[in-house]
Parts: sequence; C-alpha cells; structure tokens
Amino acid sequence: MRFGFWPDPRSDYTALSTLALHAESIGWHSIRLADHFLPDEDELIPVHESWITMAALARDGIADCYEKLEKK
Repeated sequence: MRFGFWPDPRSDYTALSTLALHAESIGWHSIRLADHFLPDEDELIPVHESWITMAALARDGIADCYEKLEKK
C-alpha cells in the first residue's frame, strides 16, 4: 500500500515545500494538489495552482515524481 498526502493549498510556498521535503524524506509516496478550485469561502482567497506548484517543487528537487514512477 502506498500513501500520499494532500497539503493545504492556502499555505505559503515555503511551508508547502518544507512539508513536501519532510514527507518525501520519511517515505510518503506522493503529494497531491487540487487541479481545480472549489472554495468554501464567500471571498476568493489566494491558493497555489497545481501545475505551477508541482513544477516549482520539481525545480527545487522535491517530489521527483517521474523518476520514482519509472523505477517502480
């Protein structure tokens, strides 16, 4: 069984990348980000767009998803 986690898209990027790096270091399999926004709030709030965030994590050497999937 593989486990992944879904971080809060409203956190800042530094907190998100720190959490992703920690999760990767302790063996979590994946990081999931929403590819669409369904806010519960009355006002629009800033959230991370999933593709840009995953690209930034990959740029920073975190969540190298493709390499890991190819090795499985």
